[in-house]
Amino acid sequence: MRWQLFSERYLVVDRRVSAARTLAPGLVEAIVEGENPVKWDRLRACGMTDDELFALARADACAHAGEITTNVIDGISLSISTGAFLSAAMLRTLTGLVGGAIAVPVSRYHWCWHPLDDTTCDAHVQMMRFLAQALAGQLQIGAAEAIGIDVYKFDGTHVERVPATMDAMRLTGR
Repeated sequence: MRWQLFSERYLVVDRRVSAARTLAPGLVEAIVEGENPVKWDRLRACGMTDDELFALARADACAHAGEITTNVIDGISLSISTGAFLSAAMLRTLTGLVGGAIAVPVSRYHWCWHPLDDTTCDAHVQMMRFLAQALAGQLQIGAAEAIGIDVYKFDGTHVERVPATMDAMRLTGR
């Protein structure tokens, strides 16, 4: 059992039955076997809380993220993985950054991101959106692998979608 991130447009399941929950608007995290969410009744028989189950599945997915390559383009990092569990590795990395980060999970294999620090400016937010849109348009990503082009802020354990009008000063709290 592993953790996977999906677009809420793709993964439409009964969350009372299947191990899936909203991570942030537009993003659904699920505990999966293969492509399918595992049923809650099977998981809850383990005697663990939902948070413990998701943490365990996320840790297992991190171990199977594949080889990750990161390149920086105009201050925006583009991480690409050979494995289907890049999202788990990115969530672990981004939530661990002091100050947090902004990121676009384009697909299971492609993430654009930037750490939030004193150098963060409006151009970083705009460039990230541009790069994510260009990637999504050029790559042949199947519906199951595609996540989206929305920007999210990762701050500790909290994830929130960034409105298109939010500027860097509000993101960094400056």
